[in-house]
Amino acid sequence: MMIKLRQFTISDIDFILNNWSNTERIKGCYFPNDAKKLTKIINEWAAKSYQGKYFEQFAIVHSECIVGMISLYEVNISAVSAGVSIDKKYYRNGYAMQALNLIKEVAKSKGYKKLVSTCRTNNNASIKLHEKFKFNNQENL
Repeated sequence: MMIKLRQFTISDIDFILNNWSNTERIKGCYFPNDAKKLTKIINEWAAKSYQGKYFEQFAIVHSECIVGMISLYEVNISAVSAGVSIDKKYYRNGYAMQALNLIKEVAKSKGYKKLVSTCRTNNNASIKLHEKFKFNNQENL
């Protein structure tokens, strides 16, 4: 079961409207039920920049179906933060782990030396994913 990462495009608006708008299927993400607003969001993602720093949002695709999304956001000149969200319909299929492995290669190709990520302390599935991916566990003070 192989996935690929690709940019979101305007052609994904119908998918988002029909699957993710005003739903809880992508935990922690909200998508408006408005094509014009979604067009603006996708165009912002295409700029690959947020608040003057590198930012990129990718669709996670399996068999031509979007199963989630993953982003990279520049923390500093050598580190980038990864954020992965899988559609609840596709939980427990290994997509998040595969996406992290692919995004790690994207980060390396862009010259970043360190990949970081955060998760809520009560999100056991995410904690297990982070441990499996071998992220170091550091607590904020």
